[in-house]
Amino acid sequence: MSFYYDTTTGRYPVYLGELQNTFGNDVNPNSPPAPFVKVEEVAPPSASFNQKVLPGTPVNENGTWKQTWQIVDLTPEELNAKTQSVAMRVRNKRNVILLDTDWTQSGDSPVADKEVWKTYRQELRDISSQQGFPINITWPTAPAGYDPENPSILTILGNGRRPSRF
Repeated sequence: MSFYYDTTTGRYPVYLGELQNTFGNDVNPNSPPAPFVKVEEVAPPSASFNQKVLPGTPVNENGTWKQTWQIVDLTPEELNAKTQSVAMRVRNKRNVILLDTDWTQSGDSPVADKEVWKTYRQELRDISSQQGFPINITWPTAPAGYDPENPSILTILGNGRRPSRF
């Protein structure tokens, strides 16, 4: 998607559709009518967890208008909302894994070492108690054959059959 800058008013971004509404559909996207200039997109920089990246005013570098970026600190309210959102995603992921591995603790479960699974599941429950939660956490090591990034009990059994949970 192309963005344009109004060099007279400083308005940015201006979209091609806006130029077409004003100047007609035959506007050349690579050579917009004055006072508009096409802006070359520049990848935004990385920001720390407590910062955000905002678009800045484009600058002319040797005849090419380029996007600029500003890194600003989040407000306390924004930081709180972001932290809560990350905490919810971590807990949701943990809960999916716990639900997917519940069957390992039943009396007739075919897993070889229930204690390994019991320990793993307790470590999952303890994630929210880690010092850096929810930003800096260490996920427990899953038992052999289980991929927590792709929860499926079929990978644990390795035989393509899902055991009955009922």
